[in-house]
Amino acid sequence: MMQAYFRWHYIILFVSCWIFSTSMLAQAKFKLQTIRYTPEITAKKTIYSVSKQTLKNNTLTLWVENDVANIPFREESIQAFYDSVYAQLPATYREYQLEIICNNRTLDELVPNAYRKTIAIDDARKFTPPHITPVVQNVSKPYTPTQGLLHRHIALWNSHGWYYSAITDKWDWQRGRLFGTVEDMLTTAIVLPYVLPMLENAGANVFIPRERDTQTNEVIIDNDDDATSASITHTTSWEKKENGFKNKKLLQGRDNPFTMGSFLQTPTYEEATDSIEWKIKVPENGMYYVSIAYKSVSNSTESARYSLHHAGGTTRFSVNQQLGGGTWIYLGNYYFIANKLYSLVLTNSGKEGYVVTADVVRVGGGMGNIDRQTTESIVEKKLFPPFIDEDAISQPPLISTPRARFTEAARYYLQWAGMPDSILINQRKDVISDYQDDIFGRANWVNYLMGGSAMYPSYKGLGIPIDACIALHTDAGKMSGDSIVGTLGIAMTTDDKGMYPANFSRIAARDFTDMVQTELVHDIRATFPVNWTRREIWDKSYIEARIPKTPTTIIELLSHQNFNDMRYAHCPEFRFVTARAIYKGIVKFLASQYNQPYTIQPLPITHFVAEVLQDDSVHLSWRKTTDPLEPTANPDGYIVYTRKNDGGFDNGIVSKTESITLPIEKGTIYSYKIAALNNGGESFASEILSVYKAEIEKGKAWVVNAFDRVAAPSSFETDSTAGFTHATDRGVPYLYDLSFTGNQIEYNKSVPFYDNDYTGFGASQANYDGQVIAGNTFDNCYIHGRALAANNYSFSSASRDGITVLSPSFTGYDVLAIILGNQKTSKTFTRTFTVYPTDLQTLITNYSKQNGKIIISGSHIASDITRKKDKSEMQFAQNILKYKLRMPQASVNATMVDVFSSKKRQREYSCFTQPNPYQYAVQQVDAIQPTDKNSSVLLRYTENNTAAAIGYKGKYKTIVCGFPFETLTSTEQQNELMRLFVNY
Repeated sequence: MMQAYFRWHYIILFVSCWIFSTSMLAQAKFKLQTIRYTPEITAKKTIYSVSKQTLKNNTLTLWVENDVANIPFREESIQAFYDSVYAQLPATYREYQLEIICNNRTLDELVPNAYRKTIAIDDARKFTPPHITPVVQNVSKPYTPTQGLLHRHIALWNSHGWYYSAITDKWDWQRGRLFGTVEDMLTTAIVLPYVLPMLENAGANVFIPRERDTQTNEVIIDNDDDATSASITHTTSWEKKENGFKNKKLLQGRDNPFTMGSFLQTPTYEEATDSIEWKIKVPENGMYYVSIAYKSVSNSTESARYSLHHAGGTTRFSVNQQLGGGTWIYLGNYYFIANKLYSLVLTNSGKEGYVVTADVVRVGGGMGNIDRQTTESIVEKKLFPPFIDEDAISQPPLISTPRARFTEAARYYLQWAGMPDSILINQRKDVISDYQDDIFGRANWVNYLMGGSAMYPSYKGLGIPIDACIALHTDAGKMSGDSIVGTLGIAMTTDDKGMYPANFSRIAARDFTDMVQTELVHDIRATFPVNWTRREIWDKSYIEARIPKTPTTIIELLSHQNFNDMRYAHCPEFRFVTARAIYKGIVKFLASQYNQPYTIQPLPITHFVAEVLQDDSVHLSWRKTTDPLEPTANPDGYIVYTRKNDGGFDNGIVSKTESITLPIEKGTIYSYKIAALNNGGESFASEILSVYKAEIEKGKAWVVNAFDRVAAPSSFETDSTAGFTHATDRGVPYLYDLSFTGNQIEYNKSVPFYDNDYTGFGASQANYDGQVIAGNTFDNCYIHGRALAANNYSFSSASRDGITVLSPSFTGYDVLAIILGNQKTSKTFTRTFTVYPTDLQTLITNYSKQNGKIIISGSHIASDITRKKDKSEMQFAQNILKYKLRMPQASVNATMVDVFSSKKRQREYSCFTQPNPYQYAVQQVDAIQPTDKNSSVLLRYTENNTAAAIGYKGKYKTIVCGFPFETLTSTEQQNELMRLFVNY
């Protein structure tokens, strides 16, 4: 019995071993060739190859192709990926631990630090540079964004730009014109009005390799320029040194203006003993960036004290001259009045033992000044690249492109900004190409900026520690139907053995890319009615991603070739939301990198009212806006900016509440704008409201801004055609637009791309290339109010939402002026606009009972309500305002003649009808007709004598204009027409 027992025992053991070994043999023979996985993003692949697998210590390791690393993984999606792989394995494998390797990394490593919950934080990809004094600090700001981007330095650029092609021997865009714009300027129209101010409002110093100032005038004030040296005065202790800036109107070859002249230097003392003053006089009213240059020497001060006197007052700066010497350093954007004398003053106040240096001051962006001339021999021999040899300099040169410098590619601005030719010129040894130099130049410039800093200590440069770098582009590609191409992110993690010079992992760039792309896609989907496409995160050797030695991302925001993407790209709301998402991604990435809390700056305020009180003061009130996408973006204060008459805005004062009362003086127009504040920085400013207290008061008026529309150009789509109908409705930019090139001319979807000159479907004209085009400035209360003030009327003003909620007493107010501008019934992706919303109808109706005078002007005041056949609006217009439509599109030139004045000589009035930098252009005006026998015609269009303005006299009075008052082309016309109106 015992022998039988042991015999069966051995038989069972033998069979078990045989089964186990057979199973192991089967597993060893099984090889997984591919993995099927469908990520939540739009990826090029859903089947991924497996190049290698091992089974060791109860762990199955699969080496999969690098494209898996293009997926933005989170801990939850890693588990989903594992589950998908397990389902494709034999049942016997499912007992093993699974490890996936792609691009030499585990999936866990692809999760950004900021999104980790249970995965350990990877300190190897973090770096906190030592604290330094930032390059520029505006010490006049009344707040400090301690949880924003204070003391951070960001490099940012807006894709390509106007460049010279040696192959075609002409200047051209680097991309083709499509759908009324071009990538070179579409990204500019997002970066300059939106991304740049958001970053600066958070406290960052932002560096851009293209000109940021859209002002085409430029004033250079330099001690080496005979033409402007008289505009510089200084005390006698300043010592002249070589190797500074000298102005040259046309740069040729390897010219570097920052090595052609001299600079001044003097020691610093606790109390200032020396100063230098640059006198500033501009040729035209407007906003001008003020930029300075100085020399960084071994004992430069880190607190050079500058005082800028501009049309809004005086703003003071502290500049760290240990960093950034020998290039343009921007102080800010300020308003100057033509032919008035302003100044920038620098003193030698500072800690003793250092020196302060002074060189050139530049006001405005100017026009391009890089010369281009080609001959075959120059191109063949590549002498003095890019295009000028010593003999050719004596020949009549082809002057630089007559384009605003802000439209040009970075390659030209960087030469003007003093970048060494070694990083800018002839970067591709096999070809002479400004196109290639532009691409390499942008990337090399980042390293030159931070060379010598803790971010790149071994490289010679300007010592500025660039914390992060972002390149904004739009991509090519078409999709059928209503599909969106969407957003692609690009990083480069493997160059330099995967490490930055500051000794942290380049995978930080992938974290950065992931976080910016995440914010973009999330916010677009949450704000707009679209399932915005999230594309992959590429880890590829793109020059702009590879060369910079700091975390860098390329964001391909959308496809400029896909009509449905472009419907969003032209939308001002979309530009704001995407810019805010980019800014949020930067803030959150750096907070994660540096182990710091963050706060996102608030959204702009609403319901703004500015009412003049009896005691020569003004009461301002408003309401905050909560951000449903960002819990940290709540305001805890507000900054109130003030402008007097036609000057600029001051540095602002802080209010902790949603109202403030301020003193005013009689005879001065005061204008105000409000920004919300928190520890993350400052929101975009509100619309501008104005008030005035007349010294000898003839009457009082309320001015209400009911023109709040911003919109993309009108568009349409059929099965075979689609596009933007700019000729019908160009839309309304927010403040201004930089991207419009001209009307779309090709609407046939089947027409293929030929080249950049004729881009096929979407091809567009070029007559507005590179121009600044005014939109809704939200400053029209000032224009209407200025005309009232010229006629001795005091006035208060309000936004439509503000005054309809406030419902003020109209007692004592003789005039209610309603600004309807380019308002019409239209629907954007997030808002609906209309001419007479119910609350505005109620406000006007209530005021009519006070027996006052109602003045209304706008482009669509009759045609809009007639077209949509809204009975309540039509009855309101006919019964209360006493008018109806006579004719839409009543005048092409929008010129009117006064037929009511008692003067024998009739007065003509004309509106802006073409896009321009000063005021939005009128595309259509209404002819109107009275609905009451007590009405009369005041103005007629000169083209056809239809009525442009009518007046009604009854218990109350109305004056209705079928054109926007604020678009009249001169102040004189506005004042005269308002005189006619108030005296009617």
